[in-house]
Amino acid sequence: MLVELERVRTLASALQIDEILEDPKKINIKISSACVIPAERLIKEISQDSRLHIDPRDPENLIFRTPAKSPEKKLIELKKWLQQFT
Repeated sequence: MLVELERVRTLASALQIDEILEDPKKINIKISSACVIPAERLIKEISQDSRLHIDPRDPENLIFRTPAKSPEKKLIELKKWLQQFT
């Protein structure tokens, strides 16, 4: 699991994503204006991927929800999602 976590952190750093925090039900992805993912592409992904939602309390925060139960499987799904932008 530590290997997957480090891969996710590396991808997030390369994309200039501010923060990724995991809790039992979701993963919070903090995206600021410094992020290298084009806004249009992010909007498209959010509208097409049912796992993604904008946090209504913080528009810079994406909520990534996955049906996977284990933390490792959640990280693998998040890693695959992030890899499409590199």
